Amino acid sequence: MYKFNYAFIGLFLLIAHVSYSQEKPPDSVNLKPIEAVTDTTTVESDSLATQPEQTGDLSTLIKYVSSDSQSLDVVTQTIHLYRNAKITYGDIELSGDYIAIDFINESVLAKPGVDSTGKIIGHPVFKQGAAEYTTDSIRYNFKTKKAIIYNVITEQGEGFLLGDKVKKNQYDDLFIADGRFCPCETPVAGTYIKSKKIKVVPKKKILVGPAQLFIGDVPTPLFIPFGMFPSPKEKASGVRIPTYGEEQRRGFFLRNGGYYWAINDYIDLDVLGSIYSKGGVGTSITSTYKKRYRYNGNFNFSYEKIVSGDEEDSVALNTFWIRWSHTPQSRGTGRFSASVNAGTSSYNENVVQSVERNTTAQFSSNVTYSKTFNRTPINIAMSARHNQNVATGVVNMTFPDFSLNMSRINPFKKKGSNGSKWYEKINFSYRFNSTVQISNNRVSSATGFDVLNENPLNDSIIGFNFDNADLLLDRAKIGGKHIIPVSTTFKLFKYFTLSPSFNYEELWYPNKLDYFFDENANAVRIDTIRKFSRAYSYSGGVSLNTNVYGTYQFKEGKRVQAIRHTIRPSLSFSYSPDFSKEEFGFYKNVQTDTSGTERLISRFDRFVFGSPQAGESGAISLSISNNLEMKTIPKNDTTGKPVKVSLIDNFGLSTSYNLVADSFNLSNINLTLRTKLFNKKVNLATSATVDPYIYQLLEPITVNENGTKTVVQRRVNDFAWNNGGGLGQITSARLSLGTSLNPKSNKKNTGNNNDRDTGLNDELERQQESARPEDLGYINGDPGLYVDFDVPWDLRVTYTLNYSKRGFQDAVIAQGIRFNGNIKLTPKWDIGFSSGYDIEKKEFTQTRMDVTRDLNCWMMVFNWTPFGRFTSYAFTVRIKSALLKDLKYYKRKSFFDQ
Repeated sequence: MYKFNYAFIGLFLLIAHVSYSQEKPPDSVNLKPIEAVTDTTTVESDSLATQPEQTGDLSTLIKYVSSDSQSLDVVTQTIHLYRNAKITYGDIELSGDYIAIDFINESVLAKPGVDSTGKIIGHPVFKQGAAEYTTDSIRYNFKTKKAIIYNVITEQGEGFLLGDKVKKNQYDDLFIADGRFCPCETPVAGTYIKSKKIKVVPKKKILVGPAQLFIGDVPTPLFIPFGMFPSPKEKASGVRIPTYGEEQRRGFFLRNGGYYWAINDYIDLDVLGSIYSKGGVGTSITSTYKKRYRYNGNFNFSYEKIVSGDEEDSVALNTFWIRWSHTPQSRGTGRFSASVNAGTSSYNENVVQSVERNTTAQFSSNVTYSKTFNRTPINIAMSARHNQNVATGVVNMTFPDFSLNMSRINPFKKKGSNGSKWYEKINFSYRFNSTVQISNNRVSSATGFDVLNENPLNDSIIGFNFDNADLLLDRAKIGGKHIIPVSTTFKLFKYFTLSPSFNYEELWYPNKLDYFFDENANAVRIDTIRKFSRAYSYSGGVSLNTNVYGTYQFKEGKRVQAIRHTIRPSLSFSYSPDFSKEEFGFYKNVQTDTSGTERLISRFDRFVFGSPQAGESGAISLSISNNLEMKTIPKNDTTGKPVKVSLIDNFGLSTSYNLVADSFNLSNINLTLRTKLFNKKVNLATSATVDPYIYQLLEPITVNENGTKTVVQRRVNDFAWNNGGGLGQITSARLSLGTSLNPKSNKKNTGNNNDRDTGLNDELERQQESARPEDLGYINGDPGLYVDFDVPWDLRVTYTLNYSKRGFQDAVIAQGIRFNGNIKLTPKWDIGFSSGYDIEKKEFTQTRMDVTRDLNCWMMVFNWTPFGRFTSYAFTVRIKSALLKDLKYYKRKSFFDQ
């Protein structure tokens, strides 16, 4: 009994000595912010041990660890952790320099510490789920899930929330006294909203009491009695506040107000409306959708009723535009995609405030479904296409367009054979295409004679609307085409490749034309016979190809070691019979006037796939392609390893000669040249068409008062070289010179990047490299005032020259320069520009300049179109954060106000 009492007393004294030999931590009841803890303990303990068994009445095990020491106060049942302390309790993680765990009150206290230099270290960081708070001190109760936090910094959406004293309830709501909301990339920025009271509902909203906006730590007159800022982690529905202003043409306006509906995580709907004081209205419906692993897309429909002019003489215009983009994921054997960009021709001119779209006349759409059939060579596709010119009002639509394709097969190839025998190389394929084309464009008339029953509207562009549905259907072109190509290829005399081919084509139409001459009217009546009709054609040919190499070797020790010239000649012969003969029935000789003049006219004239060829053809075609390369050792290269340099990428010539034609047997001669100059920094491309025949004047050339030249001439079946005209007359030519300049490309290449194209092919890469301001170094002081003389910039310049001339007519020359680029004066200043100059008209083309200044929390953008039809400017200073996107200054003057 005595032994037991002595043992108990000894154990009590030992525990008391261990507990009270530590310096007592600060009073946890009288918590003060920014009170650092300095550890003076000398008790040895396992600093890395984790104690999962300390549970008390807590429902979950507490895991804790520290890098210096740990102590247990038996009386208060408190564990003290020093230096790099960390505890884990369920989804809660708390770290700090000093942590005290109170098992009686089921709470925890965390504070920073002080190192040997007096610097505060180890600020407590509280994490629970996705929420994270950096504080000066925190007390958290495990049972009530409430906390008191001092000097908290937490990230909320696109900003930071700071508070001197914060209370957190069991629902994770934060109640902040003397708080600041900073919608910037850093919590120490000078732009913030300061309020005496702030409530934060995580992932939903931030509520503020009386609040004031500070810019540069300076209070502004912008004061609100209360406010609510949405702060969702996902999309949230809400009202869209309209913008207001004045437009000279349509009056005062409230624009783009409405409602955004976040239907679910995969689809949303944005409905906006606009109203103008002169009576105009507008609306738009936008939706973005996505189905994971299947497809994604977006849809927009915009309608505007434009009312302009004075009240007594107002003009109303209804206009709309549709945009739809649907992109499938690569999955399965079927694929549906859509790209729709269509609307009324007046929309772009009267509604859109975008220079790029204002100056674009051509818009197109394409909706396609395609499918491949497994283990077969068959695939099908169905599409609807649309092409629209808003300048002319011409709309062309193809719907539906169906195609069936069978890839090439080798019917004589034996199973398991490598296909080396000539007959095993014989292959054929099959293609079928049917289409319906509808257009409101003018219908080309049969030339050379009068048509008795021609529709008088054929020479007009009609409106593409339901009112003209009958006229549009009359102009519709419907047909189908079958193509069966048969070919093979084999070597001839080792160095030549011989490729015979045969092609069969058949056309299907729902009708055909018949022609009758009316002597009383001295005109031709054209009747449409509504019955299924077919026309076919076939042709054959053979081609012979080879490659010829020539290399000139230089003496050893020279930097240029060799030059190689590669010639790729191709000689071919093709033949097709005359399908205009009466035996085929595809053409008809028609009397066109009372004098008995006859013309051969196709029964499928101006049909969608045309007619079989009229006239026999037996043509020999020749094409020659040349390539010139040099093997050289680069200048200042120490490796001595030669590289290949292309001197001429391609120089080509092509023409053909029709053996069976009665005149003009030789076709035009086409010349092309393509190369790169100045170490691949300049792209040169040129082409020309030479007419080998001469022209003869039928009447003297006359010039009227306006300076218009009248030339009556004809082409003569006589070669130019027989008349001292050389190879012939250049009827058309084009020259293009383009370069992309960048300071990176001007630096000498010290590595072995011999195959690297530092010219136009690297343009995209250089743009990406120069567009990363974070890679640029800052200097001390204000980086916005720093000017780097090694300024990242890029400039793209293209010069084009077009020339055309026919016989004795005057040459038509068009030449211009197009340039655009970007200059980063500093990491925060960016200037972009695009323009051009028409050399013939001696005037600048559409010009645009964009100036951007990064103001840390703010962004300044200035867009300017200085001259031209769409003269305008827009100046915007806005806050970057989407939470406060309506906090901006916006000034715009568009071409509508001219």
